[in-house]
Amino acid sequence: MFSKIKHFLLTNQSPKQTVLKNTVWLFTGELISRLLKFFLVIYAARILGAAQWGVFSYVLSFLALFGIFSDFGFNTLITREIARNKEENKASYLSTVFALKMLCTVVAAILLFFVGPLLSNIPEVKNVIVIIALFFFFESLREFGIALNRAFERMEREAVVNVLTNFSISILGLLFIWRYPSVKNLSIAYLIGTIIGLVCIIYLLRFHLKGILKNFSKNLIRPIMQYAWPFAILSLSGNIMTNTDLLMLGWFKGSEDIGLYSVAQRLTQFLYIIPAILSVALFPSFSKLAQESRERFNGIFNKIIHFLFIIGVPIVAGGILLSTDIILLAFGYEYQAAGVTFGILLVMTIINFSSTILANAVVAYNQQQTFLRYTLFAVTLNVLLNLLLIPLMGINGAAVATVVSNGIGTGLIFYFFLKKNKFIFLLPLRNICISTVIMLLCITVLKFSNVSVMIIVPLSIIVYGSILYLLKDSLITYLFLQKTPRE
Repeated sequence: MFSKIKHFLLTNQSPKQTVLKNTVWLFTGELISRLLKFFLVIYAARILGAAQWGVFSYVLSFLALFGIFSDFGFNTLITREIARNKEENKASYLSTVFALKMLCTVVAAILLFFVGPLLSNIPEVKNVIVIIALFFFFESLREFGIALNRAFERMEREAVVNVLTNFSISILGLLFIWRYPSVKNLSIAYLIGTIIGLVCIIYLLRFHLKGILKNFSKNLIRPIMQYAWPFAILSLSGNIMTNTDLLMLGWFKGSEDIGLYSVAQRLTQFLYIIPAILSVALFPSFSKLAQESRERFNGIFNKIIHFLFIIGVPIVAGGILLSTDIILLAFGYEYQAAGVTFGILLVMTIINFSSTILANAVVAYNQQQTFLRYTLFAVTLNVLLNLLLIPLMGINGAAVATVVSNGIGTGLIFYFFLKKNKFIFLLPLRNICISTVIMLLCITVLKFSNVSVMIIVPLSIIVYGSILYLLKDSLITYLFLQKTPRE
């Protein structure tokens, strides 16, 4: 029995088993990693206070924007191309991409060091910029190693690296700010933790990295850059959409407002673990099916979106009803003002669930430029709405801007991608909506009875899941009773 489990979890036997194995590993690794980070965020936000936590969150938003100059689409490109053809020109292709990646990372780290402080009205940012620039450099290389590993569909390695990295960051972060609470010490914990993760991924990929510095090919530079730049723009657009709110709040408001907004944002981002895991596990298979079978691709795409709505709809509805209670439970009364913001941002959950899988589908079909047009529109709309709403509504305005712009952008991309590829999209919502309404009634009764949110949440999950099962939702029936769902 043990040998069968070991064989299943550590070897790739078939496409279906590989996706399932990778999903198990990614889910385990991401869940542990995000839980570790989640508890660190809660502890750090409480110890540092809204203002200092706001400074640290503002600095992290810098990293995401400068990260595009380091990545330039190389991470996604290396995963896709090596997954499609693991042998042909692999050594020279990998070496050339790595050299370009290193060059861009060094340039981006220098830009971050010199330009970063000029973009901020918060003086404390300058005190940690050296540490953050170093963290940025090593984290960029660690993520490149993770991207390369994904091409070989060995997600057990990624799980180990991510857990080790986040365990190191969390333990060191807790120790450092427990003794000497400051943004600088928390930044040092992040730096040391990511160096440990980088060393680990280098060791695990040591056989694939042989000759990585001596197989550089000038002839590959141009085709690589031509393929990479759409990914770069998409990544930049995504980072702007995610971090514009914090950066613009830094100009219009103070670090305390950033801290309040950040805790609401972090709670919603914790939920993104679900589509993130599925997208990483499915991307290599998506890339292959896009070339082999449009019908199979369409079938999997429909089931995945259906599954994400089964999870996402009750999270959004129930979370909005309990938003302030959840904020108070996690962060305390200092962050109570973030309750409404958290409720607004929760709507982003269902949008993100769809857009993450949609982005993978677009890239698998090599239609990044179509995707890019509507993403840039959404980014522009996000900036304009932030300019309009932040002065009027503060952090709630930033949340509304994010939800509206992302919702419109994702809707446009969804419509035109399905139309262009002639996919039939079916999303059975009846059973999901009925189950969610009954769950909301249950939450309302429990809330007015002064039952703790820690009891309400698991009870509502049980109620929702039971009703959905009794209604015999097509996907639930397929997963648990091995019957084909009615499309």
